[in-house]
Amino acid sequence: MKKPTVLVRKMKEEELPLQIALHLLEKPKTPQPSLLLEGEEEGCTLRLYQKKDGTYTLVFQGKRAEEEYHRSFPNESLPLPKNKKPTLDASLPPSLFPQIGSDEVGTGDVFGPLIVVGAYLKKEDLPTLHSFAIRDSKKVSDEEIRQMFPLLKKEFPHKVAILSPLRYNEIRDRYNMNAMKAVLHNYVHLHLQKAFSPSYHYIDQFCSPDKYFSYLSKGKEQIFSNVFFAVKGESHYPSVALASCLARGYFLEEIQKMNEKYDVKFPLGASSVVDEFIEEFAKKYGEEEFKQVAKCNFKNFSREEAIKH
Repeated sequence: MKKPTVLVRKMKEEELPLQIALHLLEKPKTPQPSLLLEGEEEGCTLRLYQKKDGTYTLVFQGKRAEEEYHRSFPNESLPLPKNKKPTLDASLPPSLFPQIGSDEVGTGDVFGPLIVVGAYLKKEDLPTLHSFAIRDSKKVSDEEIRQMFPLLKKEFPHKVAILSPLRYNEIRDRYNMNAMKAVLHNYVHLHLQKAFSPSYHYIDQFCSPDKYFSYLSKGKEQIFSNVFFAVKGESHYPSVALASCLARGYFLEEIQKMNEKYDVKFPLGASSVVDEFIEEFAKKYGEEEFKQVAKCNFKNFSREEAIKH
């Protein structure tokens, strides 16, 4: 027998009067610790709890829990049901529209920011997308990206999140790379979800779905409904391929700004060429300046220290 859906929503004190009135919540017939009010809708039981720390929680339970949640909070995505964990199907889900896809760049580059882009795509936009010959940005030359980037930015709705090297270095002791990426992916999806009608969400998979959602567990808002993950997602979902090219375009733009500011040409990646450049840059600008332009936990910096000593 299928378990009833259980959805939980944390409540602010100023939100209580509207929800109490909307659902005609009353004092519980059977008193329970921390249970303040409860009510019955067709196919859904609602309970309002107040925890010892003074925070409030509204619990929806039953076969119509999702409908009642949408009625209560029409502009929000459903939270992850308490009795349901996100899983990844063995078979890839179909590419459904309208969709939001996201991808990131900068994870393998010592220099430059970490960038995540989410792109919104309708089915009727596919002919325009195909005219650009969009595919994984790793298979497109940087010159091609530079040429198509201004047009892509103008043609397709999207959201970019740029984590600067300085900010990356400030938080890297508290968050690993995947945690940073999860937060940025969720951020761009949330922004586009609010700007457009409910959509399907596709993410280029960089960790397991369970791990992804655990990284977001302390955040205020997360998208759990219709979220699908795929390794090499740009090969399966056109919105992810679009996001991949947009992200690369933004990354190259940021690198160009750095080139102009420091009057040098920053190498991409994390090869031995980067090791040599680190030494040259330090002589010219000092080691402290690395925090402004580089992700300082890459092995290239420890190798450089070993060379010095």
